[in-house]
Amino acid sequence: MQNIWLDTLEQIFGVFGIAKPIMYDLTKSGYIREVVEARNNIAHGEDSPLVYGSLKRSSDLQQVFDAIRSEAFYILGCFDEYLTTSAYKMVP
Repeated sequence: MQNIWLDTLEQIFGVFGIAKPIMYDLTKSGYIREVVEARNNIAHGEDSPLVYGSLKRSSDLQQVFDAIRSEAFYILGCFDEYLTTSAYKMVP
């Protein structure tokens, strides 16, 4: 998996039966789209990381980083809870 689109997160949560929202804060979902699109543009040679980074102030980049980091920890927390509560066990 190279890209984590919001649809991908929905599918992953659905496959594992995690009933929580896929985002800790839906107002931050634009950051995920932004990072995926920037990653694709850079990977396909349409943009340079230097160009992308220079378009934003460091405080803007920090805001994107913080939102993505919080989302990653939220997802890890959801899976930790999933494993801790043994939600993965099959019902006979």
